[in-house]
Amino acid sequence: MQESTDIIRQTVFAARTPLKLTSPSVWFGIGICLVTLVPIVSIAPWLQTFIHPWRAELAASLILLGFLIWAHGNTGFRNYLADINRSELFAIILPCSVFVTWSLVSAFFAGSWKSVMHHSLVWSIYLVFYIFIRYFLNQPAGRGILFLALAALVWMIGLPAVFEYYTAGISGGASSIGVRYSKYAEMLTALFPIIAAYSLKLKGRSFWLGAATMLLLWLFVISSLSRTAAGLYILGTLMMAGTIFAFRRFRHYRIRFALLTALFIFVPALLHSTGYFTTGGVPILERMRDEATQESNNVRPFFSRIALEMFKANPVTGVGADNFGLEFNRYRGVYASANPGDRNLSIAEGEIAERAHNEYLQIAAELGIPGIMIFACLLCGVAWMFFRAAKNRRKLSLSTFGALIGILLFLASSAVTSYSFRLVQNGLAFFILLALAAKGLLPGAAVESPRKILSPAAARLGFSAGIAACCLLAALSVSRAAAVWYVFDAESSLSVETAVPFFQTASALDDQNASIHASRGAYMFGAGAYAEAAPYFRKAIDLGRATTTDYSYLASVQVLAGDKAAAAATLAEAVHIYPYSTFIRTRYAVLLKEIAKMSESAKEFDIAMNINSRQAEMWRNLIEDGAVAASRRSFDNNLVQVMDLKPESAIYAMLAEREILHPEEKVAIKF
Repeated sequence: MQESTDIIRQTVFAARTPLKLTSPSVWFGIGICLVTLVPIVSIAPWLQTFIHPWRAELAASLILLGFLIWAHGNTGFRNYLADINRSELFAIILPCSVFVTWSLVSAFFAGSWKSVMHHSLVWSIYLVFYIFIRYFLNQPAGRGILFLALAALVWMIGLPAVFEYYTAGISGGASSIGVRYSKYAEMLTALFPIIAAYSLKLKGRSFWLGAATMLLLWLFVISSLSRTAAGLYILGTLMMAGTIFAFRRFRHYRIRFALLTALFIFVPALLHSTGYFTTGGVPILERMRDEATQESNNVRPFFSRIALEMFKANPVTGVGADNFGLEFNRYRGVYASANPGDRNLSIAEGEIAERAHNEYLQIAAELGIPGIMIFACLLCGVAWMFFRAAKNRRKLSLSTFGALIGILLFLASSAVTSYSFRLVQNGLAFFILLALAAKGLLPGAAVESPRKILSPAAARLGFSAGIAACCLLAALSVSRAAAVWYVFDAESSLSVETAVPFFQTASALDDQNASIHASRGAYMFGAGAYAEAAPYFRKAIDLGRATTTDYSYLASVQVLAGDKAAAAATLAEAVHIYPYSTFIRTRYAVLLKEIAKMSESAKEFDIAMNINSRQAEMWRNLIEDGAVAASRRSFDNNLVQVMDLKPESAIYAMLAEREILHPEEKVAIKF
């Protein structure tokens, strides 16, 4: 089942005539690029929603809506739907449809129905996208156009990232590239095998352009500082090499692939040698052994244990689709009660736990046994494709092997990362690979059965469902982004009277966004309306924004409102959830001392000292005496510096409280 070289000749790499921009296949390829790139486009970067993003969702829903409208009147597409083969229907389409249905059902027992809608609608557009990509792969030059789109993505994402990484390294500067681009590293790593498969077939200058694309992809993975992506890229390279050297019909690719592998080793080594001699280190190697990496290694098993707590408590229903982040702290408290000696309870006290870092456990936690079984049916469909590949291995093209390897890499990364299907652009990458594998492995309907599988009525129902899903996801995305816009207007207001209507509109648009309530609480805090601020901080905590800093802000407004008993209850709750937080233990000890509970205060501070004595002593100095006095003592007593306290955000929370209680410190601190 070798691809015809005519497909490649129709791409711009080797084309004698340009591609037609009026071709729907070309526009679909452009759409893939737009959806993938929109999360990093710097347009209104402050429009960040809580836990669930909106940019890629909005772009994907609008683009697919346009194609659905086009396809409804396109005879060729309707004929394709009628000819979908039985194997594909039962192996892929039906499991995805049932998965979406069960996800929607979870709204009845989830804490946040909007999160459920987000998950269900995203998976709906995955299915719509898969059907379209399968259709366009059947069109003339469809595979070539897809290859062009993916190669363009590598250059548009990789080039600025690699340039920043290596120039920052050579100049000795720091780069935040890992934070901004790591989510793309795993996606592009999964796509690497099919890009390699197509590139190896090119000739002359076209081959070298393809080789440059693969090399850039590898340099990008290095630049992202993602250990998972780097490991999977190496694994993918070895698997592609094994495939090429295992089958005699691929022998004409062997020298080329060996040359590419040599480039993968030589070029990064050369580039990093310059950085090593100027800065004394190699960032990706330092990433393997720094303190943050050690904590990251502990995050995955710890989050997995919390996911298991959710699953054990809700084995049938789960906590609801996409509700993991919102329910995390509740079950963290349950886990802390059952495992008080686990030092990993110190993890993520200053960050929002958005995802489980294991897609399979997160599905089980959110959708229970039915959800994970439905997802397993989809994986069984994928496994069946691998079985067909093994059976027909001597006939398969290199691109089909590449798609299968890419699927394995994606599924492997899903067990250790927080992205997987949770980011739209990553999910689309998986369904691209699945569509390419299905194209090479599943028989056509005419071969399998002459009977039509989908009736016209079923096709109309599918169109209606797809259009409804795209419209609803677009509306949900716009409403969530608009809510953040109104919060920005509120925070820019000069008076409470002006700000309140903006906050009210934002809450009406997205009342389940914890950050909106936290922002309103912070605004009221700054305006001196402490009693009014407390319910909003409480609401934010209940909706999942519950770091030790968030608890500290709630306790601060309660203290400033004259309700120290409520503040003590708030900090006691925080200590229960974060028993190994030096900050929250010390904060609680100081407050207990203020309300004359001396023995309890001493006990809490002793626990804090046992966790980290230098941090505990410095936190007490800052909370009781302010930043200036604390800084002086840090030099005299060899304590940590104020700005080295953890979590950093809690430093500003305490300074804000002290500036109100001790206005004289405000001038001293800023001086």
